[in-house]
Amino acid sequence: MRLWRHSNDIALVKLSSPVSFSHTVMAACLPAAGALLPHGAACYLTGWGRLSTSGPPADLLQQALLPVVDHHTCSQADWWSILATDKMVCAGGDGVKAGCNGDSGGPLSCQNPDGSWAVHGAVSFGSGQGCNVLQKPTVFTRVSAYIKWINMEVLVIAFPPAGDGYQLNEVTVASTSTTSTRGAFQRG
Repeated sequence: MRLWRHSNDIALVKLSSPVSFSHTVMAACLPAAGALLPHGAACYLTGWGRLSTSGPPADLLQQALLPVVDHHTCSQADWWSILATDKMVCAGGDGVKAGCNGDSGGPLSCQNPDGSWAVHGAVSFGSGQGCNVLQKPTVFTRVSAYIKWINMEVLVIAFPPAGDGYQLNEVTVASTSTTSTRGAFQRG
């Protein structure tokens, strides 16, 4: 029997125009490279997915408090077993609240001690048995496992290789403590 495994389930998107920040739209931080959330940490999934297993998609952005499930627990045989790799973070699994179809790619955001928010995960998968299955938490790609890759990709966007016809006008390169990375390029 061959098991299907998710790996490297992450992407970066370069926006065509800057985001306008407001009281409802703001940047979130990136976690430190390699950061692991403690079991039970209070984090939030936001998404537009279905409201229940066979329910309609959300008309309004939804938010669910999903406590983190540590890797030791999430990788046990009666939870996700080997499907939960060390590059993932699990949250939920209480059989009441979970991500659902349509939430894929949505953030798992956790509040830092200073009050800022960090995106620790991006929804990767959930149970095929339904959205709120006991001991089948929502599984997220663990962002902190990809900080080095994210930083390298941001540098390529900020400083494209010479000779490709782009001139750098403005850029703010983020450290791993912020996602406020912006760049403005003009075709030369």
